[in-house]
Amino acid sequence: MQCFEIPATLCEDMEWMCKDFRRGQTSDKRRMALINWDSIRKPKMEARLGFRSFRCFNLALLAKQGWCFIQQADSVAAQVLKAKYFPRRSFWEAKKGHQPSFTWQSLLKVRQLLKEGYFWRVGNGIMIRIWADKCLLRSHSHMVCS
Repeated sequence: MQCFEIPATLCEDMEWMCKDFRRGQTSDKRRMALINWDSIRKPKMEARLGFRSFRCFNLALLAKQGWCFIQQADSVAAQVLKAKYFPRRSFWEAKKGHQPSFTWQSLLKVRQLLKEGYFWRVGNGIMIRIWADKCLLRSHSHMVCS
């Protein structure tokens, strides 16, 4: 679940199975749910069960894998993917390539999700690319974040 993107239809089917299991429903007997599914999916902090959406959970795990890929560039998996798909570029500038693996396609799908939450500290300023790097987190925010 953390290396590949699971199709949305399969995620929906798994959620339906969880709903049926919760109700105690079998193929020959239908039962009524005593609690609304949306209220069960609310966080545990709100005194609910905290069930997750399979789709969101899958994307979160993929984003975590992408983040580890960025942070640990010396790992074997990162080196293999870098050598095959973007030997002269960074992960952010990489293209899909010819006949990409399912793992690489899945990582590319969460790259935009990572871009939305990604920022870095300036430090000594050596690595700054003034025309390519985003200076502010969001266009409507003009305050410096510390």
